Amino acid sequence: MIEPIKSIFSLVAKSLDFIERYLLILAYLVIPILILAQVLSRYLMTTAVIGIEEGCLLIVAYVYYIGAAHALKTKSHITVKALHLFPITPKIRKIISCVATVFGFICATIISWYIVKYFLFVSKSPAMFTPFHFRKVYYVAGPAIGWTLIFVYSVVDVINMFKKDDEVEAE
Repeated sequence: MIEPIKSIFSLVAKSLDFIERYLLILAYLVIPILILAQVLSRYLMTTAVIGIEEGCLLIVAYVYYIGAAHALKTKSHITVKALHLFPITPKIRKIISCVATVFGFICATIISWYIVKYFLFVSKSPAMFTPFHFRKVYYVAGPAIGWTLIFVYSVVDVINMFKKDDEVEAE
């Protein structure tokens, strides 16, 4: 009964990883192209294309938050490991690691809750536009997606933390 559920979660995780990676690569390719188009239109044709800067900012918002979630998932974010400088037993290190994981989970839960709440508020209000008439919901969707992914990856971290504790106790 558990194996089909594990395979579904594994498929979802692989799909999310694929989507995250290729969306980020695509975004990193599109941003310089848009900026180059804006520079060329300004200096060669002496006119600016309206909305390119805003479009780049929109893409950057998605890149920033989805990239942060991806870094959290792959454990490639910046960390400070100063515990090895102190004479602490492995049990104390494990407790500190657990507290840090739970604290990160609590922070991700609170921030995700409020950003999704704000996203739902903005999505119900059709009058919220930016100066170039991009709907504000498109800007708020980037942080909402990113923080939702961060929340999901924090849940996975907490589950893995307890799974490791169970494996240690079983030995």
